[in-house]
Amino acid sequence: MNISLNPEHEKFIKSQLEKGEYANALEVINAAFQALLEKEQLQEKSNRNKHESKILPDDYNDTLMQDFMKISEPALSEYWLNKEEDEAWKNLMSRAFNLN
Repeated sequence: MNISLNPEHEKFIKSQLEKGEYANALEVINAAFQALLEKEQLQEKSNRNKHESKILPDDYNDTLMQDFMKISEPALSEYWLNKEEDEAWKNLMSRAFNLN
């Protein structure tokens, strides 16, 4: 495969060779490909981690409301004037947050 480099890339390769870190242009190009590969692998790993730990807002809100209702129901029941008001509150919360 033959590849043509633009002047900026040629200048970059020459500057790397002048620093003495690489013996030839192929080593510079191989190092660039290695850096690109490592960057891509890190990005893929980051994307996997984000996907695995992601909680959808709707799921989170539903879970939060269900937990709230479980925790608050006994305490709130003590303060309702009557059982009908308690049931009305439960029905309202269930409809508001699509809980069953």
